[in-house]
Amino acid sequence: SVFKKKKINFIDIKDNINDTKYLQSFKKYKPDLIISSNPQYFKEELIKLPKYGCINRHFSLLPKYKGLWPVFYSISNCDQSCGITIHKINEKYDEGKILAQKKIEINEKNISRIYLKLFNLTPNIISEAIDNLNNDKSVESDYESSYNSFPTAKDWELFRKNNGVFI
Repeated sequence: SVFKKKKINFIDIKDNINDTKYLQSFKKYKPDLIISSNPQYFKEELIKLPKYGCINRHFSLLPKYKGLWPVFYSISNCDQSCGITIHKINEKYDEGKILAQKKIEINEKNISRIYLKLFNLTPNIISEAIDNLNNDKSVESDYESSYNSFPTAKDWELFRKNNGVFI
């Protein structure tokens, strides 16, 4: 909605981002940068297409909680904080160079409210990440690497035990 309001060209991806129809559109626009906020895997052809590459917004303090549902796992594991990371996309999930990162405290265990806070931080942290990309800067992270996929029954049990609220 922001792009529409500001009359900024964008491509709304409905299925596999690596599909030929999307690659052709990207090539037509000759993008300088692709900004992503989705769990899709980017293949090499797409990653190398933009002049400055592709960056991704991920709602964790990478490399902690690479993969899916990072805020859910932050609550399940009784973390005191979570955050947002903007990183360069490479051919491994959530492993590219970190361009910007912001930590927030977990004051409540409602996933929807935490995501709203993180969404509200997104414009400023993307701007910071683009500045860092232009200046060839990166951010070092002290967080331990981990990866998660869809929650199991045990993960849901921990989430509820730790007073997690989904909506």
